[in-house]
Amino acid sequence: MNARSILHVGINQVEVRDVDVRDPGPGEVLIETLYSGISPGTELRCLRGKRPGSLETFPFVPGYANIGRITRRGAGVNGFGDGQTVFVSGTRHAGGIKTMWGGHISHVLTPVERVIPVPPGVDPLDATIGRLAAIAFRGVGMSRPQVGERVAVVGLGVIGQLSARLHALSGARVVGADRSAGRVEHLRGAGVTAVVAEPGRRLKESFAAAMPEGADVVVDATGNPDVLRDALELARDVPWTNDPPPGARVVLQGSYEADFTLPYQTVFDKTVTMLVPRDSTAPDLRTVLELIDAGKLKVRDLISAVRPPEAAAETYAELRDPATTLLTAVFKWR
Repeated sequence: MNARSILHVGINQVEVRDVDVRDPGPGEVLIETLYSGISPGTELRCLRGKRPGSLETFPFVPGYANIGRITRRGAGVNGFGDGQTVFVSGTRHAGGIKTMWGGHISHVLTPVERVIPVPPGVDPLDATIGRLAAIAFRGVGMSRPQVGERVAVVGLGVIGQLSARLHALSGARVVGADRSAGRVEHLRGAGVTAVVAEPGRRLKESFAAAMPEGADVVVDATGNPDVLRDALELARDVPWTNDPPPGARVVLQGSYEADFTLPYQTVFDKTVTMLVPRDSTAPDLRTVLELIDAGKLKVRDLISAVRPPEAAAETYAELRDPATTLLTAVFKWR
């Protein structure tokens, strides 16, 4: 069948084209897309050709957050009904076009085991944030914040916003920081303390009033190694005693473009534990959808724009702009 798709066709080049999606075979389902959400850090990195393999993969179907309704089921598919609203990362077939993960497409063909039901009480538009929330939740699961612990979140893009909110749900004392006053106010509007990271000042100075004792958990959601090096100073000091307590946990939650080095002496003195969530799991996604369904995790305010697929090129260009006010954007397919 004929489907529409957003394609990354070259470095910072985006098009919308028709592609062919075949009928579902045994164990597969065909999903009619309602919304697909942009993951700014990962998708812009791919669009710049900075993700391993992306230069060789152009053109490809990007995106890994697709919400749609099942329209056809192949033989042997059980447990799902026609019209059911589901989450899927992306399509497995786009008429010979490669996928990086294939979420920005009007019709998804996928094995049924890759499909996750969206709870009936969750608005499909809110569910588009589920994958980003699951990625942030994976970091929370690895950092294991305790009630009353201090968590510093650096970088308040959509992943940082979600990380701060999810850490706060644990009972930890969270402070977020960003150079954008607008993003700082956004997090404050969600009830989480936030400070402006002023240019020319160390992050430790910006956090001094709100978190003078240092942090038990430091989350870098910027994907910028220079910022990460500065953020390491936020980790609380560890005394030189015969039985010192464990050091802070540092979560590398950003999407980094290349290898980098870290200041050994800082890492050594503070005895930090480095945590790399990498991605998310299906249980992470189910959990955050349940939190959204229960009203514990608010996400609608993180969707800065809902646009048709035909606006893809200008939307990615806007997200690339350092002065953008967008946290993320969602494409509405019908």
